[in-house]
Amino acid sequence: MKAIFVDVDGVICTERSLNKALEKDQEIYNMEFDARTLKYLKKLMEKTGAKLVLSSSWRDGIGSDDPETKAIMDNLFTRMAENGTPLTFWTPLIYMGGRDDEVKAWLEEHPCEAYVIFDDNEYFKDSPEIERHFVFIEDSQGIDLWDYLKALRILEGHLPPRRS
Repeated sequence: MKAIFVDVDGVICTERSLNKALEKDQEIYNMEFDARTLKYLKKLMEKTGAKLVLSSSWRDGIGSDDPETKAIMDNLFTRMAENGTPLTFWTPLIYMGGRDDEVKAWLEEHPCEAYVIFDDNEYFKDSPEIERHFVFIEDSQGIDLWDYLKALRILEGHLPPRRS
């Protein structure tokens, strides 16, 4: 299996998508997500057969009984599925660990031949092996062509060298 770990804020939910929601007077539980990011995620999934893994703090809301949180999560999962990029998995919540620990834990349960991580925060500097799979998303702008191409190379097994 191949996996794409994806953050929400800054990657799927970007400045562009938030501005569009404001223009349309959409609430967060009904908003659309970044069209460019969704296009590149879909393309990556189709080209590589990778599954999408939610690694965002948004996964705190999975299974929530709170009506507003439930509506936000339903919107996320529905919109992603409608795009052809269903969120199939999510990383575990490790409250005393970091995002890198959550990715490691998920990978232990779901061995992957290749994976890539999209995030707009650099959580992976202390995990050199995981960091090689990381594509930093600039300034909450979502995935662009260069991010897509870098991720494609990683999913095809062409990892960047380790930092020294």
